[in-house]
Amino acid sequence: MTDTKDDEVRDERDENGLFAPNNTLWRLRKTNGRKKKLTPDDLFRKAQEYFQYCEDNPLQEELVKTVNHKLERVLTNKTRAFTKAGFYVFAGMCEKTFSKYKKLDPDESPENADYVRVVEWIELVIYEQKFTAAAVGLLDKTMISRDLGLAEKTESTVDFTEAPDFNDFYDEG
Repeated sequence: MTDTKDDEVRDERDENGLFAPNNTLWRLRKTNGRKKKLTPDDLFRKAQEYFQYCEDNPLQEELVKTVNHKLERVLTNKTRAFTKAGFYVFAGMCEKTFSKYKKLDPDESPENADYVRVVEWIELVIYEQKFTAAAVGLLDKTMISRDLGLAEKTESTVDFTEAPDFNDFYDEG
């Protein structure tokens, strides 16, 4: 072995290619894991931009109406619902990344706490916009209530311990 400085990296391996004693290749590692692409502030700004985009770009419905005994095509603006999927696409991230931000341990670091707060705020704004817009008829109430987990659930049970006698329904003759 050759003498090297303490801060020099040694990639020494045995005859099988495994790390040998005194291998210091680990020193090349500068961080633990990949760096997050978005800071909590970036995530917050992206959400604000997405919400503004949705408000500035409503969906358009083309209707055919009779005006002065003539058919005319009329475009009407429809509320664009805020959605998590829409936000993911707008922000250039996948659901898994967003979910990881949500699951960070806020007690581990102030940055983690910021991610968790921003994700909770984004989800709250999306929920509130859908709920309020559906409540006043701007969005389909049934579809939004299902999406928000508010759909009414009914449970039916049928007891088949005694089967009906279907012979009673037929005339003998």
